Amino acid sequence: MNTGDGSIGGFVNYINQNVGKSELPIGNSQKTKPLSNIYTGYEKDNAALPQISDLAVAHHQTHPASSEFSMTAPDGSRIYPICQNNTVSDLALRLSINEDNLVDRMMESPYGANSIILNLLSELHETGEYTNDDKIELVSLVGLKDSKKRVGKDYFGITPLEDFIIKMNMTMRDMLVLPTMADKKTYYTLRMKRLKLSHDLITYNDVLDNEGRVKHRGLRFSDATLKRFFNYFLDEYNSLL
Repeated sequence: MNTGDGSIGGFVNYINQNVGKSELPIGNSQKTKPLSNIYTGYEKDNAALPQISDLAVAHHQTHPASSEFSMTAPDGSRIYPICQNNTVSDLALRLSINEDNLVDRMMESPYGANSIILNLLSELHETGEYTNDDKIELVSLVGLKDSKKRVGKDYFGITPLEDFIIKMNMTMRDMLVLPTMADKKTYYTLRMKRLKLSHDLITYNDVLDNEGRVKHRGLRFSDATLKRFFNYFLDEYNSLL
């Protein structure tokens, strides 16, 4: 194996000579660099070091830096879109893959018989059409950003009207908004690739009296929306029996 400077063999020897060290020497100088920066200096355009460049790319893909996943919160702090598992994320995953036939077992409960998520997952698994793209996704609210002023506010800083507009916008994008805990600065929404909520154009129907005169004007939803909420009512009613 070639162990000269810039060779893959020399790079391997360099690693072996510094096993267990958190700092690595740089050439013959007294300077060092952190172990996490082991590939720093091996440019991809350097024709003499193509293998080490490939190692750097592979290392980056398997050990991404946490800072690359961070984002700036409305108050200027740094937050990360990756968090530890919790009850909601665990249940979302178990439902998505239908672990231990969980979807059908939950639908056996009167309260979940007409759940649009459970019914969708049941149909996908039963027909064999389920793919990884059909998993339940959890989306967390970070805050409200003013695109013109480049500032923002977290959940505690927004007004009730702003909160309503945010949730309406999410609903229009077929996202189910979960309840907000009193002491939390965020909340989850559920999103699925094939999940479709009701987006009716509400119409007004004149309700006439016996003499044909307009008694009052009534709102009219589509039959599909009325059926969906009627089924929800049945679930609530049957769960109390």
